[in-house]
This record gives sequence, C-alpha cells and structure tokens, in this order.
Amino acid sequence: MADPDPKAELADVFRAYFRRGFRLAVTGDRQSTVDYLVHCGPAMGAFNQSVAGTSLQPWRARTVEAVADHLMDGAAAHVTARMRALRPAQKI
Repeated sequence: MADPDPKAELADVFRAYFRRGFRLAVTGDRQSTVDYLVHCGPAMGAFNQSVAGTSLQPWRARTVEAVADHLMDGAAAHVTARMRALRPAQKI
C-alpha cells in the first residue's frame, strides 16, 4: 500500500475540525461552548478595525445592543455625509 498523502490527511483533519465546531455551534451544545466555530469573512476584520481603540475593542464588551448602536451610528454618519455632499451650496 502506498504512503498516504500528508497534505490530504491534514486536509481531512481540518475538515473534521470545522464540521464538528460548526455542528456544536448550530446545535447549541452547552458542554462544548468553547469549541464552537462560527464562520465569518472580511466583514469581521473590518468591524474589528472600526472598533479599535473604542469601548467595543474587547470582544466581551460586544453585546448585541452595543454592536447594533455602533453600526447604526456609523450608518447615520455615512448617510448624513452623503446628503451634505449632494445638497447644493446655499447662497447667503
């Protein structure tokens, strides 16, 4: 029998790890909360950058309400800036 491909073996280990962690998170297994795995993409990195140096930098401070407030404040500031840029200059 030929030697197994080490890269394929490692890929199998990672697939099993990700499947298990995601399954634990979805089922809410309370005995394994430390092993939960929640997939995220670039948005998580962008959020981490936006809260750097704020009270939300520590992840334990990130309640649903605090994150929602941060996102809504940012959205309001963005919309306000865009509206000001679109408004024609007023003559005095």
